[in-house]
Amino acid sequence: MENTISVYKFGGSSLATAEHILAAARRVQSCLGAKRKAIVVVSAMGAETDRLYQLARKVAPIPSGRELDMLVSTGERVSMALLSMALNEIGVKAVSFTGSQAGIITSEAHSSAQILEITPVRVLEAFETNRVVVIAGFQGVSKRLKEVTTLGRGGSDLTAVAYSIALKATHCEFMKELPGFFTADPKIVPTAKHVQKIPSALLLECTYWGAKVLHHRCVELAHAQELLLRLSTSHEPGFESGETNSEVFPINYELWGKRVEKGSLPSIDSQKQSNPQGQPLIRSNEMNTNASSLSLSAANVSIEKKEIFAISGFKNALLLKAAAPSISELLEMFSACLGGEEVSWPQLLYVGCDNHAGEIICAGSPDLLRWVEAKIQNLNQLELKDTWHVTPIATVSVSSTASVGTDYIAKLSQQLKDQPKASERILMSPMSATFLVPRDHFEQWTRRLHELSQSF
Repeated sequence: MENTISVYKFGGSSLATAEHILAAARRVQSCLGAKRKAIVVVSAMGAETDRLYQLARKVAPIPSGRELDMLVSTGERVSMALLSMALNEIGVKAVSFTGSQAGIITSEAHSSAQILEITPVRVLEAFETNRVVVIAGFQGVSKRLKEVTTLGRGGSDLTAVAYSIALKATHCEFMKELPGFFTADPKIVPTAKHVQKIPSALLLECTYWGAKVLHHRCVELAHAQELLLRLSTSHEPGFESGETNSEVFPINYELWGKRVEKGSLPSIDSQKQSNPQGQPLIRSNEMNTNASSLSLSAANVSIEKKEIFAISGFKNALLLKAAAPSISELLEMFSACLGGEEVSWPQLLYVGCDNHAGEIICAGSPDLLRWVEAKIQNLNQLELKDTWHVTPIATVSVSSTASVGTDYIAKLSQQLKDQPKASERILMSPMSATFLVPRDHFEQWTRRLHELSQSF
């Protein structure tokens, strides 16, 4: 029998106000039709998570990880309750669950926990009574200590993908403010192009280097488990209380993949070795051609026989330097500085050691990086010397469906020689080149790189 479970994910901008929540409820209603086996994963409303982090820092510069998770997880709980209320109000039976109630079991690490398993007992019970299940994203409960944990930035996207895999859902649909993938952030580069077809390898590459279309952890997991993803617009900003039609909610963009046959959910850790150049998530022979859908096909590596260039980046990153004889000892020093294994780690973009000069480049949310800086400052004060040197930076990456070779980098470098840099180092991967830039020049670099990449 065909599995009829659908999973929808609404981001914070789609739930920013009461009017947005009512519109989201009607969007869910329009998607369901006669079906009722559906899960809706929600983020916190608007910028609520950032507000809660800032509030915590006003009370305690380095708050307890446990208490911080207790605080910031409330944002999603507000969203889930309000959306469940809205669904019931319009005649759609619904019930809301926290991550713990939904059986999302995680590691013990606060603020950046990993999903270990999902035990959807209460969710399946809700399906028996034809109720839509609204789940608070971004959170779970630790396996050993039964503490509330959060999954880090992008954790709500990860929740939606993980639950889709666990219940063998037909697909996972993300309701986004912007319809699909652009060659740069349209908020920074208004001329950014809407890309209609993109290889899965490039999507993995761009999200790893900071593209905000989806979080890279959820893309990696979907890639590994061959889960079909879909991106849709949720509602127009300011859309008024609840009317819905196909013009307001078009399905604009799809990632086609083979539905996973097994409901087992591997540890997120095991996905870190996923090869972006490996087996494609997208299989063109499985695509359901539909004029209203724009698809991503791994078989099509170009648009109108031209290479795709995309600009991504992290506005918040750190360049860390310390004396260390080897990379392993450098990472041990960094782990000890942060407080051990069960702590939040930023995303490591580069680790290197040459002649006892170690460097780490990491990225993360502003709050996480402030926490890292505070930990390093405390260690330096304790040791009465600057064991670590910290430079706040940003990164800007250019990625391409073709290999980013030395000729291309030479041309870029010549054009960018007068642009301010945080370092002369360029991070290279087969499909990307990443520049280290001053934070206050992030948007300038993004616009300039986009201009150059489209003209070469």
